[in-house]
Amino acid sequence: MEERLRTADSDKTVSENARKQLEDEIRRMKILLDQTVADGERKALEDAENQMRLLEDDY
Repeated sequence: MEERLRTADSDKTVSENARKQLEDEIRRMKILLDQTVADGERKALEDAENQMRLLEDDY
């Protein structure tokens, strides 16, 4: 009975550690996604501004 309890406790610890690692990875991925979106928006804005400048220069 005690062995089963130790095994269950050990399994619980392993599961908790795996959950924490996965949560950390999810947080890192969300940060990376947010940075990628921000970079894309910044690039799109720069491209639009360049297009506007080109159009203004043409007229």
